[in-house]
Amino acid sequence: MTERGITPADVGPFGGPPEGDPRQRNKMRTPKPGPWQDSGNYTRRATGIALRVVESLLKSHIRVEGTQHLGSGPILFVSNHFTRFETFILPYIIDRYAGRNVHSLAHHSLFRGKFGDYLRSIGAMSTKDPDVKHTIVQDLMSGVNDWVIYPEGSMIKDKKTWEKGKFAINSPDRVGPPHTGAAVMALQAEIYKELYLDACRRADDTKRRAYEEKFHLKGPERMPTEQLSVVPINITYYPIRPSKNLLYRVARYFIKDLPARLEDELMIEGGLLLDKTDISMYFGKPIPLDRYRDLLRPTLRALGDIDEEEKVRTITDALRTRLTNRFMSEIYTRLTVNLDHLFCMGLRELARDRCEIEAFHLALFLAARELQASGNRRRHKSLAGRLQSIVADESYPLLENIRQLAIDEGVLAIKDRYYLVDHEALEKAHTFHDIRLKNTIAVIANELEPLREVVKNVRVLVNLPVAQLRARATALLQEEDQALFAREYEAAPDTPHKKGPEVGRPFLLPGRKPVGIVLCHGYLASCAEVRPLAQYLNDLGFPVYVVRMKGHGTSPEQLKNVSWLDWVESYDRAYAVMSNLCEEVIVGGFSTGGLLALVTAARKGSAVAGVFAINAPAKLVDRASHLAPVVDGWNHLLDKLHIHQLAHVDFVENHPEWPETNYDRNYVHGLHELERLMAAARSEISAIRCPALVIQADQDPVVDPSSGRWIIDHLVGDTKEFAPMSFSRHCIVRGEGSGLVYERVAEFIEGIEDRSGNRHAPKQQAKKRSERLRRIS
Repeated sequence: MTERGITPADVGPFGGPPEGDPRQRNKMRTPKPGPWQDSGNYTRRATGIALRVVESLLKSHIRVEGTQHLGSGPILFVSNHFTRFETFILPYIIDRYAGRNVHSLAHHSLFRGKFGDYLRSIGAMSTKDPDVKHTIVQDLMSGVNDWVIYPEGSMIKDKKTWEKGKFAINSPDRVGPPHTGAAVMALQAEIYKELYLDACRRADDTKRRAYEEKFHLKGPERMPTEQLSVVPINITYYPIRPSKNLLYRVARYFIKDLPARLEDELMIEGGLLLDKTDISMYFGKPIPLDRYRDLLRPTLRALGDIDEEEKVRTITDALRTRLTNRFMSEIYTRLTVNLDHLFCMGLRELARDRCEIEAFHLALFLAARELQASGNRRRHKSLAGRLQSIVADESYPLLENIRQLAIDEGVLAIKDRYYLVDHEALEKAHTFHDIRLKNTIAVIANELEPLREVVKNVRVLVNLPVAQLRARATALLQEEDQALFAREYEAAPDTPHKKGPEVGRPFLLPGRKPVGIVLCHGYLASCAEVRPLAQYLNDLGFPVYVVRMKGHGTSPEQLKNVSWLDWVESYDRAYAVMSNLCEEVIVGGFSTGGLLALVTAARKGSAVAGVFAINAPAKLVDRASHLAPVVDGWNHLLDKLHIHQLAHVDFVENHPEWPETNYDRNYVHGLHELERLMAAARSEISAIRCPALVIQADQDPVVDPSSGRWIIDHLVGDTKEFAPMSFSRHCIVRGEGSGLVYERVAEFIEGIEDRSGNRHAPKQQAKKRSERLRRIS
């Protein structure tokens, strides 16, 4: 994990360090002696072993982040509370990854029979234990044990913690502001500690002995020198889905009519453990109590000779609400925002009941990107990677999954090119124990509410006109493409092999026609390779976006770290730009760029108006290329064994036809990725249904000339054209005779334009786009 606040040392089983006892990472974090005696330690170790065994069987993955924030003094952990299993998993996580003995509060209903005995053995106390508050204050004062407390006071199944501009909860145990108990105990620990130390400084033996007896203190020299700190913890689950999982099915086998509460917890919490769930536990930076501590001494003196218990009550009453709100803010604003949050909040914030699918997806994409740009919120991987698929006419399984949940819950319907939102169903009231089952969409939206700036941004975006959203998305995607090139170019080593920035930079040529073209260069080349073809098509009025494959147009060394999937993503980004600029998109490319165009056409289906490929390789002339996977694997093995670089075969020299646009070194890893792309294309091109043109040089010295015929034979669409041309060189998009290639490509494109009616019937464009979106959805 390399997201903000995460270091490699934080990763391993349950998201923790991969090797070594975390207690050894920081000697200051070694457990403190206390009432965790043999029985409790044994139970905790047994719990840890059991959890590790269970984790190996579960599909969920727990990530622990931010343990580097913890100091060595006494800590009160405050956390949100959504599931019952947090009661025993969270203390174990803190013990394992922070090396700290931590006790916890648990709901009184859990302290029954053997399970109650187990909870007591691992340091949990009942919320109705008459001694619990005194014990917590005592432990925090003396530093004997840390504590974890849930400020909400109970599980918050609906995740509703924000109401009318402030924190509030609505549970069977409490309706109104959050419990202030955690703040009270933190403040009391500090106040009583100050009173005790003050009595020691003044040599007031009577008060000193009274405090030592009351809080089981062993003298001022045994008090912790470090101050008490409060550490917020946010636990985020993704995705949250009701499921008839194994636990639920077993329970139903024995109990035909499950109580609503049990059914809810089995379907939701069993699903979180047994389904593929990311559980993120984030330890925030300690909340400083200095500002409150600095008030203590003058305030205690100002209160004069009144009873000390009254002093404690007076000070805590004055500060408890302020500190509680600080706890709640630090907990809930450390949420790991995911795609579900944005989708569900988008439905809630729509000002109308109907929204164009395209507009909603554009709004989600922009919200995710703006969240990323802000840099001050934690983001789940569902908001990265292939998210641009939702604005590039391609399915995105994570989006389809949450959309289907909304449909199943009656919140959402699809009609033609619109989402129809039932706001009444979305806001319908449910009982505490069935809202997670009947309105999961509302639960997920509720979780995002404390992040007010994110909610506001979503509200603005989902209510913008589609034309404005298209313009913003187009500009953003182009900026991203240019920024990616700039970063990669800057990181490329300054060697004689490095190209000038004008050679590799991707570019857009605007045009007056509504049919846009995405065009890509070949392997080892750059955007400049296809500029003459791009300019020719643009002179005919077509907008053209030229793709830069990742690792190209900079320095050949960067081919050591690319994947063929990176090249697909590069092409998709360019496609997303063009699909938001134009009503129809034709994809094409030369050599490897042609393969990417074919893969794109196969994956996007009827959204693509046509595809052309020029000298695209189904196989290469040089049979030695088949050895690339073996050599690449050998190089990786040597790297793992730390064997001298002289044993590597990293690259072979290349002698390009156009050295000003192409690399003069061919890295083995890059060639291996090309082989992988060729394999992917061979397996996918049968899915292409749009009109296709395949141009092949009959004496191509690089790409086996049989490639063109093989590709055309495996296309199953009704409209496909094969154009063999007499060339004895590979790069036929430049130099002598290239004009014939340009003319043939232009003829193909204009034929599609004529057949689609775009040249003469621009008013049909919106209808065509609507049909395309309906098919994709």
